[in-house]
Amino acid sequence: MPHTLLLIPLWSLSTYKQQLIMQNRGAPLNLTQGFIILTSGFVIKKGNLQLLGEGAILRKVSGDNYTAIVVQSNYNVISGFTINGGKSEGKTIQGGGIFVYGSHNVISNVRVHNNTGHGIGLGGHIDDLPCGSNKVVNSRIFNNHMIGISEYNCSNNIITGNHVNDNGLEGITIDVGSHRNIVSDNRLHANCQRGGAGGIGIDQAEFNIIQGNIITASQKKCGGIKMNNRVGHSRYNVVNSNVLLNNDGPGVWISTYGEFRSNHNTLTGNVFSQNTISIKMDELSTNNVTVGNVIKKDESEGESL
Repeated sequence: MPHTLLLIPLWSLSTYKQQLIMQNRGAPLNLTQGFIILTSGFVIKKGNLQLLGEGAILRKVSGDNYTAIVVQSNYNVISGFTINGGKSEGKTIQGGGIFVYGSHNVISNVRVHNNTGHGIGLGGHIDDLPCGSNKVVNSRIFNNHMIGISEYNCSNNIITGNHVNDNGLEGITIDVGSHRNIVSDNRLHANCQRGGAGGIGIDQAEFNIIQGNIITASQKKCGGIKMNNRVGHSRYNVVNSNVLLNNDGPGVWISTYGEFRSNHNTLTGNVFSQNTISIKMDELSTNNVTVGNVIKKDESEGESL
């Protein structure tokens, strides 16, 4: 039977445990398999730390608004955890699973679910610590109240090989100054349970590559991929070789919102089937290229250009 541990927030750990973490900079810090009960989140402020869960389950049980793990440093690895936000158990603990400020961090092989905030957030700048060049790989992000994986003002990230499903808003976002990211080979299903832009939502973002993803059954008329443009222009993005199936809304929506446009984007080699509409391009979103896309048996009028 798994043992149960009480994990105190990092900032209030005993001197011994603080020294242990500092000594392990550059070496693994292992948390063995079992339940680790969280009453508040903890912060990784020392860089070059490997935090390895080995199957450990972090479970929120009480407290106010907090994220389970907050990274405020560079070159860290977080792997092997399950983070259970407690939402399915009727708890109302605000906050997300993992939030990253900083660069060159890797999140891999984690399960993040039932948080009332985002599952994983990459974004923003804090104390002159830029966010960028992070990776989220081979993880499962599901049943979170907000976005599955959120990028906000964070560039040059790689999000690949993840299963992202049944989140309240978008599965993955590339938002507000998030440029030159690669979102590839992810499986997104039944996101936008409460609304949002799409399975993948893009807003004020440029030079991103969205490639090889399978996006199915997005809800609430959100569609598969949407350049939403509520904040700014979305330009020079490449949407390539994705499969968009049975989404409640357009497979891809190149939208115009007020003064903000989607221009100079490329859609190539994507496969569309049974979406409300395959490709929708709003008026004034111009100079976009669609080449070699395959459209199969949509339920309504098909492609709209």
